[in-house]
Amino acid sequence: MKAWIPVCLALFIAQAPVSPDTDTDTDAGPSEELRQLQLRLQQLEARFEEQQAQVEEQQAQAEEQIQSLEEQQAALQARALELQQLQQERIVNLERAYGWFATIEDQLDVGNLDATSSSLSYADEALDVALSTALETGNDQSVRLLERARDRLFVIRQSLAARDVYAARVELQLAALEVSQAWQQALGQPDPSNLIR
Repeated sequence: MKAWIPVCLALFIAQAPVSPDTDTDTDAGPSEELRQLQLRLQQLEARFEEQQAQVEEQQAQAEEQIQSLEEQQAALQARALELQQLQQERIVNLERAYGWFATIEDQLDVGNLDATSSSLSYADEALDVALSTALETGNDQSVRLLERARDRLFVIRQSLAARDVYAARVELQLAALEVSQAWQQALGQPDPSNLIR
């Protein structure tokens, strides 16, 4: 029996696992391939962040451009509405002035010269408003026509003061023609004399 002990002990020692050497390169650190993968991953992350920043910047610029275009559009729409309102105001006052011209003509026909003074004032007020809207919209042709028409109202007053009805009637007809031309050129509407009849 004692002879088997050395043999069994030798077999046990031969089969016993060898303790790992702590000085080997097995656990020294990540392999070269792993290090390359980590480096590549870092590069990709940096590139992604850079591209994302560029995209965000482009989006911000696009939003600024859109906002600027919207503001310009709003300003143009507001200006278009303002011009439309001024044009309508000019139309109304040209009609009013032409109506007073018709009244003045009737007063001259019946010889009621004293009544023409207030009618001339009302006509002049209407032309003044029409003139201001023409100036604001930059309608130079209408401005010149309306300025001449207002000058003729002053001449009509002088003619009536001198009891020169014929001269006053001629100036009234010329003023009405200029108002009609201002209507047609600046407003693109039918002759206002057709609306008065």
